[in-house]
Amino acid sequence: MNDTNTSAMENDFEFRGETVFRFEGKDLLNYSNPIKLKEEIDNHINLNEPKIDKAFINSKKKQLYIITSDLQTTLHLEKHTWNNKAFGSGINAVKPKDKMFFIAVRGVPTSIDIKDEEMIYKIKSKYEPISEFYRIIKKSENKELNILKIKVTNEACANHILTHGLQIGYVNYKTEIWNKHSNHNFINNHRIIRCNRIHSKGGGVAIIIKNNLKFKIIKKSSTEQHEFIAIEIFDSMNKFTFLSTYIHPNSKTNFEFLAEFIAQKKLIITGDFNSLNSDWYCTNSNKRGNTLSALLNNNKICILNNDYPTFSKSRNILDLGLSSHDLANSINSFKVHTDFNASDHYPISFQIQTDISRTKIQIINLDCFKENIKNIQPINDKIETIEELEMNLDNFTEMIKKAIKTASTEKITQNQKIKLP
Repeated sequence: MNDTNTSAMENDFEFRGETVFRFEGKDLLNYSNPIKLKEEIDNHINLNEPKIDKAFINSKKKQLYIITSDLQTTLHLEKHTWNNKAFGSGINAVKPKDKMFFIAVRGVPTSIDIKDEEMIYKIKSKYEPISEFYRIIKKSENKELNILKIKVTNEACANHILTHGLQIGYVNYKTEIWNKHSNHNFINNHRIIRCNRIHSKGGGVAIIIKNNLKFKIIKKSSTEQHEFIAIEIFDSMNKFTFLSTYIHPNSKTNFEFLAEFIAQKKLIITGDFNSLNSDWYCTNSNKRGNTLSALLNNNKICILNNDYPTFSKSRNILDLGLSSHDLANSINSFKVHTDFNASDHYPISFQIQTDISRTKIQIINLDCFKENIKNIQPINDKIETIEELEMNLDNFTEMIKKAIKTASTEKITQNQKIKLP
């Protein structure tokens, strides 16, 4: 297992989303006129063709806001020192508050003493942005649980820990965004796999899976553009990939996060895409919907929805069920549950019906087998050649096979239809 140094983690994450810069100065209110403001920024930003999405003066806070989603402009503004004559008497950057990310770490045995100074040193030397961590205690029983709560002060490090787990020694422990329910499981006989929103309060996506199904988590991601989680469900004969996603209403995503999954077979994608297109019966289309439509068509992804709206406040379909082409004929019973009133979005459901070949089960009656082998004649003691030995062995093998066959019954479950809800 390779060691990971958090100083290199920034390179693991692609830049996405808008960045807001705030500046303060004595004379900023004199630049409330948007034309005058643009001229002053262009004169003093010292960058050819800066890509600024929005700039304005917040009259209440007396601050200049510059918003950009361009990486080059962002990197420039992070290091840029404004001329002391800019905006009359100069401006200074308002230092943003440090973001804090709280993460739950599951499965850490209570035998591991996280208060041990050597343990603390090793964890913090590997994950420098972890500022504190402690074990959760069930107060009613004063009992330590196998759950840790850690506080991380660096977004890239938090994303890394959420994606790859927290490594202690040679063991990687599962992680998720901390919330008050992190030590609970609400649905009996099911496992909840979550990817919580880390850029703001609330939100996120989840997949609920039965305990008797084998699965593994492929990837989780939470950005200012989207959240998604991908898992693989499998048995000895089949493998399905399930992906659940949420696209923010103001997202500028081009759905690049789907690229590594979109060509897979036996793929199911569901989520709130907040994307409009006539391909899924929306009354109009938007840029995000056109981008998604092109991606689906180019990769022969099937849209499972019917023409029932999934959003109570319009006739649009924002929540989609998608599948790879090979599963299209195996999916039925698609339904929009309009009787659900706990949200302004209606749930969708469907079933996957697939042929799963089963191995024949052979049941041997041991008593019957013992009786059968009593009748087997002993091998001829007078074997003089290799040919005679091989012939006797073949005869003996056939008699054993016959004894097994007559003592056995078979249970055949081949080509049984299995429904995956």
